[in-house]
Amino acid sequence: LLLMALYPNELSWAGGFQVYPIRVTLNANESTTLMTVKNDGAEKLRLQVSVVAWDQNKQGEMVLKPTEDIIFYPTLLSIDGGEQRNLRVGTHTKEVAKEKSYRIIVEELPPNEKLQSTGVRFLTKVSIPIFIQPRKVETKGIIDQLTLRKGELSFDIKNDGNVHIQPREIRVKGIASDGGVQLDRKIPGWYVLSGGLREYRIDVPKNECVKLKDLKVEFEINEKPVNETYSVQADACAR
Repeated sequence: LLLMALYPNELSWAGGFQVYPIRVTLNANESTTLMTVKNDGAEKLRLQVSVVAWDQNKQGEMVLKPTEDIIFYPTLLSIDGGEQRNLRVGTHTKEVAKEKSYRIIVEELPPNEKLQSTGVRFLTKVSIPIFIQPRKVETKGIIDQLTLRKGELSFDIKNDGNVHIQPREIRVKGIASDGGVQLDRKIPGWYVLSGGLREYRIDVPKNECVKLKDLKVEFEINEKPVNETYSVQADACAR
């Protein structure tokens, strides 16, 4: 918005592109697949493709590292407006006991032609998850370390299975002494990779905290509920 205000006649917007499918799963029986990249704009696009190994820290932030586990072709794409190209993706990794995770990154390169004027062009970058799954899939997510201390609710979502989990929504409910719902929070879910965990921290205002008797955290994995309840201690709200 600031750029638009300062340079209303000097911005150049890229038409953008789509990549699908939006998630790729490979395994011992299907070690290669095709992805499609479609140019949604009228101008010709130049795109660069790369792959990185994908891990995450306790805050859910991506940790990316170089890898040679994933094979992909081509590495450079040139797509006319309204057209599409296929991208072949595969792996030479043999059967795994625990899921391995990667990201394939498709990013727009600046056009060969120089922009008229000194405009700013916004280039699109898309990151798609790739998973190499074990033959036998075990899905197991748990809620761990649930506690309320000094007015802060904290808990971990821990993945004890051998494949990733992706709760769509995490719900936190605080129940008062009279049985009424005193606190109701909805938190967007995100990937928790195999063997990993994600920490959550939620501030609970004192006027709500002092009325709480129990706290319940819940989410679903493949339509199966996962929940945990914590009995609030008398000194939990003291800051």
